[in-house]
Parts: sequence; C-alpha cells; structure tokens
Amino acid sequence: MPSTSPVIYGIDGDDMIVGVSRAWDRFAVANATRELVFGSMIRRRLWDHISDATTVSIYHEVLERVRNGTTITLPLRCDAPTLRRWLKLTASPMPSGGVRFVSRTIRQEVRPYLAILDPSLPRSKALLTTCGWCRKFHIHGNAWVEAERAVREMNLFEQTTLPQLTHGICPVCVESMLKLESDELQSQVAAMS
Repeated sequence: MPSTSPVIYGIDGDDMIVGVSRAWDRFAVANATRELVFGSMIRRRLWDHISDATTVSIYHEVLERVRNGTTITLPLRCDAPTLRRWLKLTASPMPSGGVRFVSRTIRQEVRPYLAILDPSLPRSKALLTTCGWCRKFHIHGNAWVEAERAVREMNLFEQTTLPQLTHGICPVCVESMLKLESDELQSQVAAMS
C-alpha cells in the first residue's frame, strides 16, 4: 500500500537544498540511505545528487519553467530491493526563485529481493546505468530493461561484488519529457488565444 505521507524538499534560488520533510528522513532510513537524512542534506546543492548530463539538462529545464511560474508534474520510479514504486513528482514555484518538490507514491508492488538495488552492499568500480525516471537498466547495446532482466542477462548473481549504479535517462523517458514540453507549450499557446 502506498505511503500517505508525501516526501517534500525545497531548494532556494541558488539550487541549495533548504528543507526536507520528516517523510524524507523516514524514506532515507527505510531505504538504507542514512547519509541522505535532514542534517546531511541542508545547504547542499541539488546538483551534488545528479550526475548524468541528460538528467541535469532535464532538471535545469524543469527548474527554469517552474521559476517562470509553471507547476510541473512528472512520473518517476524509485525502487527498493524488495519494492517497485511509481511516484508522481510535482515541482512548484516558491518565493525568491525557490522550488518545492513533492513526491507521492501512487503505486507499489512487492518483488523478490534484488541485491543490485541494495545500497548497503559492497560495489566494484564498474558502473551500471539506471534510468533516473523509469528505473530500467542500460545493458548491452541500446537495451534498457527491468532490473530483474538486467541481473539475469549480465549474470550479476554470479559476481562477488556488484557494479555501482549511476543514473541516466533512457530514450523512452527522453521522448516522454520532450512530449511533456510540447504538450505544455501547446496548452500555453491555447491559453493565450
């Protein structure tokens, strides 16, 4: 059953994290990421937590639109070792160029434990890219697949240490973001007519 408490955080006009909700801390602790609790997040730049160039570009675009007065809602996945979670992330303007993010779980499914999603396990220097929006994994060639299939096809069950996860964005999500931009522009033009 989805959590009823939304996870909320805010950034100021300089993209510094200025606040997180109690639900943020509960979520961080429940997902073995204690390093992301309130005290360690405040006054850190949003960009300290996003490294993929395409994802950074999308966030910059979202922030620009929100700071120009538009509230934007995006679909998002945030899986755990034993859960698939579908979220809705809403970014809305705050005074002085700040942005408020509200993440709500809209659906979740229990699944068998997947070590690749357990941040507490030791990692090798190898990198494995996961889409920051839909949580699919980039494996050989241009294939983006669910975590279970990636584990199977990459023989991750047989490895003593797992690769580090890095975030990117798959082509399907890029298209989805571009469509969102197009739909938003069309609705703005219609509103001005």
